[in-house]
Amino acid sequence: MKKTAFIFPGQGAQIVGMGKDVYDNSAVAKEVFDRASEAVELDLKALCFEENTDIDITEFTQVCLLTTSVAIMEELKTRGIKADVAAGLSLGEYCALVAAGFHELHRRSKGCAQARHFHAGRSTGRRGRHGCHSRYGRGGYRQSDSRI
Repeated sequence: MKKTAFIFPGQGAQIVGMGKDVYDNSAVAKEVFDRASEAVELDLKALCFEENTDIDITEFTQVCLLTTSVAIMEELKTRGIKADVAAGLSLGEYCALVAAGFHELHRRSKGCAQARHFHAGRSTGRRGRHGCHSRYGRGGYRQSDSRI
C-alpha cells in the first residue's frame, strides 16, 4: 500500500524567491497568494519574490512560509497528488492542519497577521518563538484525526 506524506518546513526555511515558480505557472497558486495577501493586508508576492530583508522578520516570515507551502500543496492537488498524512516542523504544523482540512488558509493567515500586529507593538523589540506556533502540540495530522 502506497501512502503520500506532505512534510512542511518551519521558520528558517524561507528564502527570497520562494514560491515564485509555482506562482508564475499555476492559476491556483496565484489565487492562494491573492487570497492570503487580501486576508493579511500585505503584498505577499513582493515579500516572497522581491529582494528584501523583511522576509527574515518573524512577523512576515510566518505568513510567507504558510502561503508558499499552501500554494504548492494546492497546485499538487490539481495534479492529483494529495497527502494521506501531513506533518510539519513548528510553523509547518499549521500547513499540515490546512492540508488535513482542519483549517482554511485565510483563517491561518489572519492568525499570523494578528500575531504580527501584536508583536510589532511590543516595546522590547525582541523577536522569539511566537505568532503561528501551534497550540495543538507536536506531531502530524490526518483528516480522520480526532485530536482537534
